[in-house]
Order: sequence, then C-alpha cells, then structure tokens
Amino acid sequence: MSNFISRNEAEKALSEGKRVKFHWNGLSVEIDKLTTLNDLRWLLREKKAMFYLTVNDVVNGKYSIINK
Repeated sequence: MSNFISRNEAEKALSEGKRVKFHWNGLSVEIDKLTTLNDLRWLLREKKAMFYLTVNDVVNGKYSIINK
C-alpha cells in the first residue's frame, strides 16, 4: 500500500499546517504553500530537474505528509 497522496490532498494538508514532501525521480524535498516549479527545480537539481521536471510532474506527482 502506497503512502503517497495527490496534489489536492497535499494542498489540503498544507492548509491544515502539516508538513509535506514532493517526490520525483527517487528524490524528495519538503514543500510549503509558496513552493514554485522553479523552487522544485532548484531543490532537485542533482537529478537534472532544471531540464526535465515539468508542470505535469508537479500536478500529477507524488506527495507525502511528514509525520515527525
């Protein structure tokens, strides 16, 4: 069973004050309500996200709630 949630669920969790991670290509980074596509590209730069991370990846991507 996957612990991933949708973008809509992630947005709801963030609005409730929970901490959320975005997962892409084997990496994950914590996000907040103000995180932009360019922010994600910078944070995920080790995997060449500057060139390959798309809006579709973010909209349909994998998110999780940080439980700590």
